[in-house]
Amino acid sequence: GLAADFGSWSIINRGTLTASGVYDGIATEAVRIQNVTSTAGIRNSGTIIASSFEADSVGVRLTGDTNAPELRAEQDISATVTGDGDATALLIDSTVTLPVVINDSTQSTLSARADGGDAVVVRDLSGTVTSFTNSGVLQASQNTDDGDDAGATIARDFSVNTSGSSILNTVP
Repeated sequence: GLAADFGSWSIINRGTLTASGVYDGIATEAVRIQNVTSTAGIRNSGTIIASSFEADSVGVRLTGDTNAPELRAEQDISATVTGDGDATALLIDSTVTLPVVINDSTQSTLSARADGGDAVVVRDLSGTVTSFTNSGVLQASQNTDDGDDAGATIARDFSVNTSGSSILNTVP
């Protein structure tokens, strides 16, 4: 059954979730988890894609008073911006509590691609991520073929964390 295959998680994505801002200036968030208290964690075993033109794009955003013990990505989460705007695959806002993030599969790629703004794969603005494990791919890239100035290109941004965090990169 479902419980045997996927265990006990509060939120599970097993399908494909796509947000496309087809007009200039329309920001996208493929998944927004806001004001959720999760006792069992968040699991992505599907595909999450966000794309926009001339606006910010976020694959998964945790915001508000969201509290979860873990976020586990077993498949792709991506954000892409064409033109000015920031691309962030996983954005953890300042009010969120999320101590553990795991990118847990060689089939899993967390990616951000920007065309002038920042390209950030994982940005923790809460400072609560104390454990980050990666056995997949983290890919931040810029497209500057059109002459736009490149923004920052960052795989992991834990710059607001003042208590420390462990980061483990493994190859299965």
